[in-house]
Amino acid sequence: MMKHATRAKKARLSGLWPGREPTVQESAAPRGSLREVFWQALIVLLGTAGCLGCLISSFRLPVSYLTLLVALPLMAVLFTLVFRGRLYGLYALLFFLGAGILVFLAFPLFQNAFLVTLAQALKTLNSHLNWHLSTYSCTCPPSQHEMVSTVLLLLAGYLLSMLLGWAAVQHKNLPLTILFMLPFLAPGLYFTLTPGMFAAILVVLCWMGVFSMQMEKHGR
Repeated sequence: MMKHATRAKKARLSGLWPGREPTVQESAAPRGSLREVFWQALIVLLGTAGCLGCLISSFRLPVSYLTLLVALPLMAVLFTLVFRGRLYGLYALLFFLGAGILVFLAFPLFQNAFLVTLAQALKTLNSHLNWHLSTYSCTCPPSQHEMVSTVLLLLAGYLLSMLLGWAAVQHKNLPLTILFMLPFLAPGLYFTLTPGMFAAILVVLCWMGVFSMQMEKHGR
């Protein structure tokens, strides 16, 4: 009798008791959770794509947009799931160490990528401000400039997605989110370089989304 009563109680709690229909909240729970994951991943994607887009359009960096279009959503989903989990600190540390090991193992590639990106940025500043800054030379042939620049921006997007996952998904904190995005936005603004309108809109939408989540968090 005790076992039967215990089973009946568990069945009632799980919504499996014969003749009982699940409540609206129980039916919508998995769907609501999936919507929340999608919404948070979208916010991380908007912030990462917007920041990189502002940087690319301001300094006219050579990149493969198709590669970024494929990689950035995957990064956004990855770090959204990481920072929704209980062991987010451990996983984030492992992913950060993994990125550090990759940079160490492929240091010449990232060095060339940095020099190519810096040379293009200086070229843009010389043209925009009538400066005469000397550009850096690298061993990378011009035909590979787009590839190596894309690699560097993928690394930057990877790290930014991780930071936005921590700030926007885990903490739902708008000032922290803006703080992490500023290094990508400040250089263009400081040198009065106009970013692409679409990229700027993505940044604003990200901030609006984080603000909405922050208000919901404090309203509970």
